[in-house]
Amino acid sequence: SAGSPNVSWTVRGRSPVVALCHRPSSVPIGSRPRWRNGLRSMAMAVSTQLLSDSALPDLKRAPERTAIVVGSNLCNVDTVSRVSRELAEGGVGATSPMDLPNASPNVVASSVAILHRFSGPNLLVSGFACVERAMQIARRLVAARRADHVLVIGVEPPTREAVQIGSERSGALAVLI
Repeated sequence: SAGSPNVSWTVRGRSPVVALCHRPSSVPIGSRPRWRNGLRSMAMAVSTQLLSDSALPDLKRAPERTAIVVGSNLCNVDTVSRVSRELAEGGVGATSPMDLPNASPNVVASSVAILHRFSGPNLLVSGFACVERAMQIARRLVAARRADHVLVIGVEPPTREAVQIGSERSGALAVLI
């Protein structure tokens, strides 16, 4: 996602902590279970990787003070495309009840919050420069004292649908501020 390469983020005198995670090459596109799309899996993996760093503050002490903001241009385009296709071809009986919750873009942020037991605000931002906007929202949450820490995740899906509409990039990154 977009953003100025010269932007430096500092919140209350702290620099953000960054972790990178890319789709594992051992998991081919489209091979995940239907109920867990690639976007959600990547966001959960990168957040777990970042939060496993022992140098980070203990966020479990006040989980209600930790927010999650996810930025994704294409969100869950794979799930929405597949469910739409299945509904058009076979009606309501052709799709799984597990698919409907996954069609909500905020399922990514909610899944990360549930995984780490954070109960602060969580949301997904999509569209142009979404990760930069997610960082701005994170800064505002801290400045307004709605959260002590914000886990910001930028993620793009490694799916056929994303490639079909012109996205050649996939991957995830996480920043804790």
